[in-house]
Amino acid sequence: PEKIISREIGYVGKIANLQLDTRIFSDRIDDVIRGQDNIDFALPANTIRINPNPVQGSINSGTAAVEGIELQANWQINKQTSLLVNHAHVSIRETHPNLKNKFVRSMPSNTSNLMLTHRFDNNWDASFLYFQTSKTTQLGDGNDVGLIRKCDVRLARKFNSGHFTGEVSAVIENLFDNHYEEFADYNTLKRRGRINLSLDF
Repeated sequence: PEKIISREIGYVGKIANLQLDTRIFSDRIDDVIRGQDNIDFALPANTIRINPNPVQGSINSGTAAVEGIELQANWQINKQTSLLVNHAHVSIRETHPNLKNKFVRSMPSNTSNLMLTHRFDNNWDASFLYFQTSKTTQLGDGNDVGLIRKCDVRLARKFNSGHFTGEVSAVIENLFDNHYEEFADYNTLKRRGRINLSLDF
């Protein structure tokens, strides 16, 4: 297995209606598992190989450092409305030359999101979420993934029938229908909606 040593220092505090949660971290990963062509692979007798690509194996080779900062602020605007903001900046660098170049680009260098929530009364609430990640190069059979921006909206209502309680919500993901890739070109997301129902007995 890969080995990781994590170090971090953080601050959690509250200033008036603003809650803060921040941390600076440094992770060192040793014995990184990576793919390698297996040139010693031999086909069993009386078999035919259809796939012309080299057979892949896995080895422990390479060391990396993952360093960054994470910030979260939760602002209670009033009794009904709150704003949550998150941002993370991450840098990956090789400390051993055997890692492939795409490994250091396998995590977005910047990730940000914002969520605005409003409660109309004891039963109704709504939220708006904005999410953004910088470009990455996915490992495995993934592709180069460009900048992602998307917005989600949610409207929910709680109910109580006397025998059980629950919530029904309507969610629209990717509100502005930005066609973006999350991992590879076969994983392109468009606008979609769904209805959720949860019951507590």
